[in-house]
Amino acid sequence: MVRELLSPYNMNIDNMVSQVIYADECTIDSKKSVHIVYSINKQLVSLVVMPVTRSLNDIRQIGDRGYQGVIVSVENGTVVIASKDKTAVSDFIENLRVHSQLFKA
Repeated sequence: MVRELLSPYNMNIDNMVSQVIYADECTIDSKKSVHIVYSINKQLVSLVVMPVTRSLNDIRQIGDRGYQGVIVSVENGTVVIASKDKTAVSDFIENLRVHSQLFKA
């Protein structure tokens, strides 16, 4: 199911599928998106993938209500990664960077 949800974005995160505890479609700004929750180091990390709505050429920090995270530009979309645990976010990002070729060069 996770692979099907992410197929429009050409994201390969096969090595992390076993860590998924929730995955479903959602709507953000009237755009069909995907929300996936992972368990990383016993902490929850949310990954939201949506169609590109603007150009994001760099990693931007986000923080609100105790959450730490980043917004990342990918080839076919925008990824928002957030957790209340900063270490879990950085571990998740590194895992994506190493295994999925997710980030633009």
